Amino acid sequence: MQHASDYEVIHACDFDTLIPALITKLVHRKKVVYDIFDVYADTLKSVPKWIRYLLKKMDLKLMSFVDVVIIADENRVEQIRGARIRHLEVIYNSPPSVDLHLKRHRDSDHRLIIGYAGVLTKNRGLVEAIEVVKSHPEWQLVLAGSGPDEQEIISRINNSPNIKFLGTVEYEQALQIHADSDVILATYDPTIPNNKYSSANKLFEAMMFGVPIIVAMGTGMDRIVEKYNLGCVVQYGGLSELEEALELISCLTPSEREAISVRGRNVFANNFSWEKMEKRLLAIYEGLVRWTLKL
Repeated sequence: MQHASDYEVIHACDFDTLIPALITKLVHRKKVVYDIFDVYADTLKSVPKWIRYLLKKMDLKLMSFVDVVIIADENRVEQIRGARIRHLEVIYNSPPSVDLHLKRHRDSDHRLIIGYAGVLTKNRGLVEAIEVVKSHPEWQLVLAGSGPDEQEIISRINNSPNIKFLGTVEYEQALQIHADSDVILATYDPTIPNNKYSSANKLFEAMMFGVPIIVAMGTGMDRIVEKYNLGCVVQYGGLSELEEALELISCLTPSEREAISVRGRNVFANNFSWEKMEKRLLAIYEGLVRWTLKL
């Protein structure tokens, strides 16, 4: 509060920062941007439904007092339906363009390298991927990260020679894993609300590096993958569909791989790059500040 004269706009990220931001708005006449990474009530799996219902109602109601709401994907409009929003913007969860210094290098003789670096949880199709890869010694699965199901996932690997587990890695190493892959895995369980509307950064990393991606049907990513032909969409949990998708990608010719790579990079640069998202974000701030200065 003592620095209230030093700023004009508050950027609140997710519900837990929204209430103090709105109090400051009321007391000091500031503008508030509400950036929704995940709808809070939909992340509380172990909380009773009535509590989640009340939290969701409160969240939607408070959005009417916000100057700008930011969501990470057009699909999330449905998730916040019922809110009275003054101004809505979509800013994708895109990474900065880093492919200039992340050169692809292949140090494996496997015909297909499957990459996943992220949260280790069973609701991302990792158990199914492990089972499929075990039966294909000519493929390699590279896993990195940590999470609630880490120990169970490690136990399922069971010293399989074609599955490499790297544990927790720095962000740049995670990017390198995806850059070095022949296909990136992002098969999230669509029955989880925030997965249903997800816009995972893996999707944008795949585009940026020109690597095909496999996503689950009914998530926020399948529409983009199908629209721009960036990889495969499979039924979540379906071993045979996942295996068929991996077979299809493993059989791509060099020219077909190059076509996918060029298409992905172009789609990213023209539609989803952080450079474009940054300009969109700065335009929001410029508009709010100009409006404030006119008061």
